[in-house]
Amino acid sequence: MNILKKPLLTVIALCVVAFVLLIGWQIRVQLKDNSSFFFQLRQIFFPSQYSAGQMTNLQQDLARVEDHAIHEDRGRDYASAGDYEKSIEEYKKSIEIIQKDPGYQGRFQGTKEELDRVNEEVRIDTQKFARHRLVEVYKKAGRYPEALEQIDWLLAHKPLDHIKQELLAKKTKFSRK
Repeated sequence: MNILKKPLLTVIALCVVAFVLLIGWQIRVQLKDNSSFFFQLRQIFFPSQYSAGQMTNLQQDLARVEDHAIHEDRGRDYASAGDYEKSIEEYKKSIEIIQKDPGYQGRFQGTKEELDRVNEEVRIDTQKFARHRLVEVYKKAGRYPEALEQIDWLLAHKPLDHIKQELLAKKTKFSRK
């Protein structure tokens, strides 16, 4: 029986040979960046613009975003349930996570100082939501001096005009209490 005359058998034989070669190669291959064999194989046949290390950094960045967002969600839930002390704790945890975030550390088309400035602006902008919510929770808890501290921080970090007017009105109102 001539194997070339049977196309199905030829395909099966080639697949078996390829599989055996892959298994042998997998045993010998040294994994880079803690990536899996199949990730490396995919990179050979379908190269992407990201290395395994860059993908790991992206996953870590997304995890940090999730972390602070989880605390913001918990803070909102506790505030809705009337547990203002736990709500305050969660919003503070969210802000702390954001403040500790090292920011983007990859390739950047600029100087180190410019990258640091951009990262700081992102950290400030990301904190604004939690700080706005803290103002409301402090108000509901009757903790006006702490609400005023948050308002001062928000005013110092360039709010939009309509938000600035709202914050100034709250500051005036809370200062009387």
